[in-house]
Order: sequence, then C-alpha cells, then structure tokens
Amino acid sequence: RGPADIFREHAALSGFENGGERVFDISELRDLSDEQFNTLEPYQWPRVKGGSARPFDALRFSTTSRRAQFVVVRPESPQTFPLSLNTGRVRDQWHTMTRTGLVPKLSRHKDFFSIDVCAVDAKLAGLEDGDIVRVSKADDTEHCIVGIAQIDTGLSTGNIFAPIHWSRPFANAARVSALMDSTTDPVSGQPASKLAGVKLERLSPRSWAMVLIRGMIDLEDVTYWSAVPVSAGWMYLVADFRAGAELITHLHNTLGVGESQPMRYEDSSSGCLNAIYTDQTKLVAALYVAPERAVLPEVAAIEKIFDQTGVDVMKMLSGNLASGPDRGRLICSCWEVGSVAIGQAIAGGCHSTEALSEKLRCGTQCGSCIPDLKAMLAASQSDEAA
Repeated sequence: RGPADIFREHAALSGFENGGERVFDISELRDLSDEQFNTLEPYQWPRVKGGSARPFDALRFSTTSRRAQFVVVRPESPQTFPLSLNTGRVRDQWHTMTRTGLVPKLSRHKDFFSIDVCAVDAKLAGLEDGDIVRVSKADDTEHCIVGIAQIDTGLSTGNIFAPIHWSRPFANAARVSALMDSTTDPVSGQPASKLAGVKLERLSPRSWAMVLIRGMIDLEDVTYWSAVPVSAGWMYLVADFRAGAELITHLHNTLGVGESQPMRYEDSSSGCLNAIYTDQTKLVAALYVAPERAVLPEVAAIEKIFDQTGVDVMKMLSGNLASGPDRGRLICSCWEVGSVAIGQAIAGGCHSTEALSEKLRCGTQCGSCIPDLKAMLAASQSDEAA
C-alpha cells in the first residue's frame, strides 16, 4: 500500500459513523485518485460534501448542547522562587529524540544537554559559560537536572530555560519533568509542565572526559554525561568529581570492553589521560580525560574518528583528526553551513538573510536557521556601530 491508499482510508474513517458529532471530517476526499492525491493542495478541514468550509460556521460546537460554553478560570501561578524554570523545544529536536536524536547533523547545532541561564543570574551565582550546574526544586534537592550552563542574554532576570527532549538514553540527569509539580488543570486535566520554581547551583567537577564508542552505553555513577550521535558511533561528554586517573579507570570498567588493554597516552603537564581500544583492524572505543573541558579534543576534530581507514594510533591518541578548515558552529542543518562561512559572508558584504541565502543557500530549505542568521547579522551591525 502506498501513501495515497493510507490517506484514502484515513479520510474515509474520519466520516465513519460521524453525523456531525466529530468536527474533524475529510470524508469528501475518500475517493481521490493517486494523481489527485499527488497534486493535492493544502486545505482547511472539514471537507464534507455539502458542508461548511470552516469549523463552527454553523455555530454548532463540540459540546453536549452544541452551544458554545465559556469556562471561568481562576489561574493560580506556581511558586517560582527563587528562579523560574521554563521548559520548551529546541530547533532541531523533536519530542524525546527517539528519531531526531539518532541523526548526527541534527545534534551539531545544539549538541550536549545544556541549561540556559540569564546573564544577571549567572553573575550572581558566579557562573561562567560552560560551567556544570544543578537545577533542583526549591524544597527538594533529590529531584534535579544537571547540565552545561549557557549564558543567554535574551532571558529576563529570574528565568532559566531547559529543553524537554533529553531523556535517559541521551543524558543521565536531563528529565525536566522531574522538576514539575503534579498539578493538573481541573477542567482539561492538562499537567502544569511548563513552569517550576527552582534553585540553581554551580558544581565544580575535578575532571572532564570525552568517550567515543560504536554503540550506546549507560555511564552510571558520574556527575554529568550527555551523548550525541557521530558517524558510525556515539560521543559522550562527561564531567565528574573523580580525579583523572580514577575517572578513566571507572570509564574503562563501564565501556564493556572486557579484558581489553588500551593503548594509553599521558601528559603530566596538562593532566590529560587518553586511551584507545582496537581490534587490530579498527577502532572500538576512545577515551580522553582532562582537568578542564577546554583541554579535551574539539568535537569537530574527533566526530569522524570511526570513519578512519585503519588504525593511526598516534593521531587517535592525540585526539586531532580534523581534516579541512574549522566550520564553526553548525547554523544551517539542511545545507551544513557553519558560523565561520556565514561570518565571512557577512564581512564580505552580505547584510541580509536574502543575501546570505543567495550566497550560501542557508535558510532556503526548512527556514529554521533564519533566526540564527538574523542574530548574527544584528551582532555584526552592533560591532560595527561600536
């Protein structure tokens, strides 16, 4: 069966035993030919023979009496002291990432689980961009989320933001629903899952790590981890209170590599501890541990480590496998246009989203990168004015 067959059945079912009780009814389209389906223009339902072109035109509503009913509500704002946590979506992910979370390029615009913090609140909390933070309910420290702080100048004072998408397969402490009250609307039953009163605290991990492995794993008993897909494997960012040597041993025991002994590299001056695991012909896993995240390999330098032909021990141990110039942060996922190329185009005279689209094609497919393009253009104009 093809898409047109499925649509015809869907249209027919919308009118089955529907004497007007259900507003959604597109049964007029039940007999479309394949050609008509393929050329079908967007439309507004209902589509019923002899029926109205708009819902409720006949002033009959989806209530028992068929009359409109006004429901008086008395909103009760949740306790949002000392900070308000707002939840929502991010650009390239959908629901709990069961599909979008498996696509490498959809994780390159916003990779590891992070929490947006207002610049004023960050300063009061002594936070810097990239710090590890814990957000918990004001009266309950057991339920919390842990993420990378991202300073957001667009947030108003007293507000922080966390995305809804990350679940246990992608991060160890990112389930924002754990912070929500069990309050539901008395009429609709809808849960209050958008806003919560929370507190924010900075954590000070002793070590950071990058783990690359061919299959997904569950890194138990670490302070923070978040995973993104890469070509032919997975990349995990880890932060923990263990010292470097202790952390790399713990990670080794978690990888599921059995008795395999890795090839190791240690730099006592920087505190870096690196290890790679091979089966003689290909890389199985790689570990990079450092006292600071800034010392770890860049994501762009190792995201295609499993694409390497053969095993180049020295390059893999160094964590520098980048080929070609740095593209910067991915802005346009559709055409894989990075911030570096966009910045260069703006400097070269592209002063509108239309000009950037014409030169680089960014913003010409789904359009979701256009707000980022506008932000970069505005930032460039501000720099010129200064």
